[in-house]
Amino acid sequence: MRHTVAEIMSAWLHDEAGRPKRTHAEHGKMYSLEQCWEDARHARVALTSMSMQLCQKRLRVEQRRAVKGACGLHGSALAQHGHREPSWDDIGQDTVTNVNRILTKYQPLALKLLTELATPVVKKNDDTGTVVARKSRPPGVVATEVLSTLNFSRTRFARLLPTARSVMYFACGIPRSLFDYGSQVGQTLSWSATYRMLQRLAAQERKVIAELGWDRDRWPIMRIDNVQQYHKQRDRRMGRENVMEIGVAGTVAEALEFEPSAADLDDRRQRIAQNPRKGLTVNKLVELVDWDYSESCFVLQWVQVLVRYVPALAGYRTQVADLYRTDNLKMSSPASHTKTPIHALGTVAKNEAIMTDLRDTLVDFLGQLGQTDTSHMPRLLPVGGDGLTFEKLVQIKNQLQFQDNDFRRFDIVMPFLETWHTQWTYLSMIFEVHFGKRFTTDPSALGHSAAKIDQKEPSNLKKVDYYPACYLAYIVLDARLLDCWRIHYNTDDLFQFFDKLAAEEKLPTLDELRDAAKVLHARYSCQRAWYNAMEGEEAATEAGWTMGTAWTSEPSSVTAKSTATTNGGESTFTGDRSLAQSILFIMDTMLSRDAAEAVAVGDVGRLWNDLKIMMFKFEGSSHTKYGGYMLEQTCSLELEASESLRRTFLKNWLVNPTGRPGKTLEGDLFEEHINEQLEDAITRKDADWDNPFLREVISPNVYHFIELKDVWGAGVGLARRRGHHPDPHSRPEIRKLLETYRSEQLHVFRSGRSYEDSVEAVNTFAKGVRELQKKKLKRFILESTRAQARTTRPASNPQHEGCTSEGQPLTNNVDVGRDHAAADSEEESERSNHSDEELDDDVEPVEDDLSGDPIELTGGSMQLVDGELVVGYYEYVSGQDGMDGDAEGFHEHSEDEDILDEGDDNGGQDADSEVSDYEDEDM
Repeated sequence: MRHTVAEIMSAWLHDEAGRPKRTHAEHGKMYSLEQCWEDARHARVALTSMSMQLCQKRLRVEQRRAVKGACGLHGSALAQHGHREPSWDDIGQDTVTNVNRILTKYQPLALKLLTELATPVVKKNDDTGTVVARKSRPPGVVATEVLSTLNFSRTRFARLLPTARSVMYFACGIPRSLFDYGSQVGQTLSWSATYRMLQRLAAQERKVIAELGWDRDRWPIMRIDNVQQYHKQRDRRMGRENVMEIGVAGTVAEALEFEPSAADLDDRRQRIAQNPRKGLTVNKLVELVDWDYSESCFVLQWVQVLVRYVPALAGYRTQVADLYRTDNLKMSSPASHTKTPIHALGTVAKNEAIMTDLRDTLVDFLGQLGQTDTSHMPRLLPVGGDGLTFEKLVQIKNQLQFQDNDFRRFDIVMPFLETWHTQWTYLSMIFEVHFGKRFTTDPSALGHSAAKIDQKEPSNLKKVDYYPACYLAYIVLDARLLDCWRIHYNTDDLFQFFDKLAAEEKLPTLDELRDAAKVLHARYSCQRAWYNAMEGEEAATEAGWTMGTAWTSEPSSVTAKSTATTNGGESTFTGDRSLAQSILFIMDTMLSRDAAEAVAVGDVGRLWNDLKIMMFKFEGSSHTKYGGYMLEQTCSLELEASESLRRTFLKNWLVNPTGRPGKTLEGDLFEEHINEQLEDAITRKDADWDNPFLREVISPNVYHFIELKDVWGAGVGLARRRGHHPDPHSRPEIRKLLETYRSEQLHVFRSGRSYEDSVEAVNTFAKGVRELQKKKLKRFILESTRAQARTTRPASNPQHEGCTSEGQPLTNNVDVGRDHAAADSEEESERSNHSDEELDDDVEPVEDDLSGDPIELTGGSMQLVDGELVVGYYEYVSGQDGMDGDAEGFHEHSEDEDILDEGDDNGGQDADSEVSDYEDEDM
């Protein structure tokens, strides 16, 4: 009978004769890695030792092959001397998975053995007998981590997973002592090695950013913001003072769905040279808003609030959300479903509020994009930020417009206004206009509602804390909309009413709810509704409001001009001021939330439409600066941009750092998240923002730090952290407010209602339109076109831009629009008859000299020639019909000549102050 080798070896292994006795020298040497199995006299010792040593040999062969650079454990980026090193592409959510794949390919035996050791005894469900899945310490992940540590111990170059772990620890700011321990046991790099690795990763990132600046198929969009941190010295000495460290940080996002024609610099110049602002009127600004679309958004918001709070209508929530993404979608940003590639720039220790510092900042940031004075790509590059940043960017372009190339003039820079700070300012405007007194008896005041639900009054109504203010404004808005729905259905309890309909299977359809919402919009959330409430009498009857009980309080000292005055006298106020003010609050706050929700779903067309409406309301409030910012942004996008530029920019106005749906956010809000990480880092380093630690290690990698902390756990099977605490429900607040509004009859019409202790709300939209018609729009056109001398420059020869063939500057062609704004509409005229605070004629009339008298304009240029500052200026005097006057002459003066002793009519400063910031700087 013949036997197989396995049978023979099994017989040897299990034969008692092959086992050494306790007194024998080979006893205890089974499975030995030291005992030469060929010299063993007992079968069991020989066979087990042979198996172990063969296995050991195989493990070493696998390891030598796995730790080679080409296998991937070194990283994917090329380094010096032919080595490879990790890059940011290697570090992230998939790092552990990728390392496991490499180990499975090159070290299958070692990985299998370690996995078996890490696998616990299999447990089965007592009832079903199914195997219980292991949730904590997955054996595969544990084996991968252990084997990576062993390979790193073998050679310092096989460091992919230890490097990722080290960077993660660094991003979380763990103590250095943990780095020392981790390095000693092979889990991490040392702190100094991690620091050097981050320097190399930052160098790789700088190279990527520079390549982006020169790639014609990709478009960088830059966002900048100030960063600051107060440094308090613990050991006070002479020269060691507490100081506020101020700097500027920036990020660059790659445009999605980029159209190369959007960045056409020559087209932008030609459009600006045509001066389309001269024909801008208030009516044209109004026409830029899609009012029908805005109405549809408001109508849908009425339905959204109802189905959100009424349990019986919860089944419609998904359908309403789908309507926002389909029928009500105006322009979807690709960031709504695609991750935005973002790169962080190195910080600079400059103050963006100072013009020379802002110029140096732009030069530095453009230099990081590979754009320099001597070598730059002639294409537009959007640069934006909050209101102050936007204002300074526009100003610096105007001040440097006479420099001798695109780069020094910053022609390649297209300033844009970011949206989160704009929405924040608008929210502050809502509180300033509508809060009133906290303990007022007027239920239309926001302060009255805040007191009812025990919400604190903001310490500064002109600049509220964003998130607490959002909650208060939106919860009050929801309660008021629900109260209007209650009145519409003529019930005392809206929730019970729909519960009863659900029990009877008589719930209205979604289309029926939308039709009802259109009626409510016409009554409570449009300008005509406010007018009707202030007018009273027939207008109130036509509006269709439910009539409340007669207003029986003592006559108010506040009266309004009646639209039917007799013999020039005043009659008793017949409107309902409380209802009118609640209508204003509903309009203003619905616009705020519509813009916020548009950002979340990535509907940038809807956001832009809302912002254009906010522009008018800013002009009618105390936040007129943002009205000017929005005017400039509107002119830049609607009048001076090509269709491809406008479309491409709008699609990339928002960013999505994660790529997950519903996670779209404003670029400046994301910049604030970046700044938070940077300001946290500088607290651990006594240095300014130009310090190599911050500029070359932290800031170029800070975006990756944020991303790594967000996704690292998902790579090992942990659930993704939501990043915020769940909001507690607000059902008690809603019921309290609903009861208050019902008892006060807030949303029914009560003729003559007006509370003496109420601070009257301003119709900011109506006032903003009138302010623009009076003089603000004309002043904006005059100042912006006067600031932009709009020299016609030949784009084909950048060496001679701005000069004639004799080297003299070309004649400026400045056109200022002379068209008077259209007269107030009949409705606005009627509205102005009321004695509302917002209708007071507190603004001086437009001076005739803005449209009739000649306007003198002095343009100039400065340049360094052989170390001497040469200043040239030329003067214009406009004719009676426009600003098309010719230059009276070009004059050159050296720095020594006294030519700068007259004030600058445009800036309100003398010429010395205008040039002092630049005469020592060489662009």
